[in-house]
Amino acid sequence: MCETLLLSKDLFTAHFLHPFCDLQRDRIINVRIALCETLAQHFKSQTGGGLVQEVKELRQMVKHLKLDVKNVSDMLEDVLVVPQEGDEVSEIYMLGAVTDLEASHKEEEKQGMVEVGNQTKQKETDEE
Repeated sequence: MCETLLLSKDLFTAHFLHPFCDLQRDRIINVRIALCETLAQHFKSQTGGGLVQEVKELRQMVKHLKLDVKNVSDMLEDVLVVPQEGDEVSEIYMLGAVTDLEASHKEEEKQGMVEVGNQTKQKETDEE
C-alpha cells in the first residue's frame, strides 16, 4: 500500500509524508525495517529513485535510517541518494538520529540487553 501511495507525489506529500517520516523513529525495529523495505523498493523501481530522491524529507530519512542498527541500515544498502542543493549533512541530527534515547538503545543492543516492561534486563543465552 505504501508503495502505491509513493507513486502519487501530490497525494503522498499532502497527506502521508509527515506520518510516514515519523515512522523512522518508531521504537519497534520491525516497523523501521518495513519502512526501509518500502523505501528501497520504491527507489529501485522508479527512474532516478522516484520520490526517495525527489523529496528532501525522504532523502533525510534514508540518511537517518542508514545510521540505525545493522538490521535496519542493511535494508538500504543499495539506496544511494544524491544530495540536492539545500541539503545539509547536519540535517540528519535535526531529525533526531542521535538522541540520548536511541544512543542508549544501541548501547543496550550491543550489550545484549532487552526491554521487559519498564525494566531493562540482560538477554538470556543458551549457555546458562
